[in-house]
Amino acid sequence: MDARAVRGDGEDEAARFAAELTDLKRRGCHLLVTGIVSDAVRARQTRNLMGSPRFPRCRLLALVDGDLSRARTYLPGNLDAQSPRVSVLDFSTTRASGGTVGETTSPWPSTPGGDASVPGDELSVLRMAIEREIVDGLPAAGPVPGRLRVGVLTLGALLDTYGVERIRSFVGALGRSVRAASGMGHCQLPLAPDAAETEALLPAFDARVDLRHRDGWPPEQRWYLTTSGETTEWMLL
Repeated sequence: MDARAVRGDGEDEAARFAAELTDLKRRGCHLLVTGIVSDAVRARQTRNLMGSPRFPRCRLLALVDGDLSRARTYLPGNLDAQSPRVSVLDFSTTRASGGTVGETTSPWPSTPGGDASVPGDELSVLRMAIEREIVDGLPAAGPVPGRLRVGVLTLGALLDTYGVERIRSFVGALGRSVRAASGMGHCQLPLAPDAAETEALLPAFDARVDLRHRDGWPPEQRWYLTTSGETTEWMLL
């Protein structure tokens, strides 16, 4: 992202925004990605946030309403679900069948934990699976900030099933786990930036990333930092 696209006049605003963004990446951060766009645009942003494949990272992708066969479209470069240090959780079949989370790389815990878990429901199963993958991925990820990358696609179906209060608790707990690992996590929410659900969930995140795709134009993004209220101009994705 180009810090020169920050709203406001002068280089001071851009420099301040760049410093805040760098600090977020260093400390660990959780992003809410909004916008009513196509799956292709959403996948492109997730690939960006998963980080360059040239660098060794631990990548965790949780598919809530996606298609496991299309997991590769959400991963950068030539990575797929079988690549080293890549885990893909298939929660779409769990929601449809009421079963357990499908997985591609490792077993899941059998006991719930954390303040967002309720024994016996599928949201708790997803929470436990993500938590276990983060813990298991930490040795491989090491202490380097941003080496752990987590993506959840999408919160839309979860909101329909569990409501705002449960999902706010879920994303809050997820954000704390990601920050504790100095990682970068994001949750896709296919709603407008000013939707009531978006505004209700935003306090649990460090930044909001808005997406749009206008006719005849390439996809664009806009960043908003919740701590400072700084917002960028629209810029190319």
